[in-house]
Amino acid sequence: MDNCGCEHNGRYLTVGETVVDPHCNSKCVCQASGTVKCDKLHCGSSEVCEVRDGVRGCYGKQGQCVITRRPPSSFDGMTGPMDAVGHMRLVVDMRSCRKGSQSVEIIHVFFKNNTITVNRQHDVWINGRKVSLPGKVGCDISVYMSDRSVVIQRSSALRVTYSITQEVTVIVDTSLSYKMCGACGNYNHNSKDDMTTADGKVVSHVSEVVNSWKAGDFSSCDL
Repeated sequence: MDNCGCEHNGRYLTVGETVVDPHCNSKCVCQASGTVKCDKLHCGSSEVCEVRDGVRGCYGKQGQCVITRRPPSSFDGMTGPMDAVGHMRLVVDMRSCRKGSQSVEIIHVFFKNNTITVNRQHDVWINGRKVSLPGKVGCDISVYMSDRSVVIQRSSALRVTYSITQEVTVIVDTSLSYKMCGACGNYNHNSKDDMTTADGKVVSHVSEVVNSWKAGDFSSCDL
């Protein structure tokens, strides 16, 4: 009966197969003897219990930056009011063309050899050509609709979502920790240094951070 596998909580496991409970409190492995060995599992403070690539486990928290009409939040969780219009070359063209009204009009995602643009009507252009969705750019960039949002995804490292409510969410993998810069912060798991401008100055208002990263060559409200 050796190497025949194990039964665990009504599920058959092959020898060597592991299973983690839904809350990541335990990790069990099927042994060649037909028994299941379980050990306690605990996710660290910088980890989250979730399923990635079909496997549940403790994974490093992904960085998430949200840009909308409400106060934005950085990759490391810093939030605050944004009193000025902000342009981020990599992601968002945000405008305040009417008094008291602020909205995300267009998002631009610039990769090394490709540019993807989406407007608030969810029209999409890839390298200047209007396309229908779903679309593919090269081998690892996908553009598609999901839950009334346009999603731009590059493998598992980057996902940009532009919703019908004009909310932009940028999610980056932990492999990009300490490699980010811009109004969304540097993703170094320390929100205390997110109030830093492009020239390295520590300020007290989010609007100052955003303005320091503005791209002056973007269009103004009357264009």
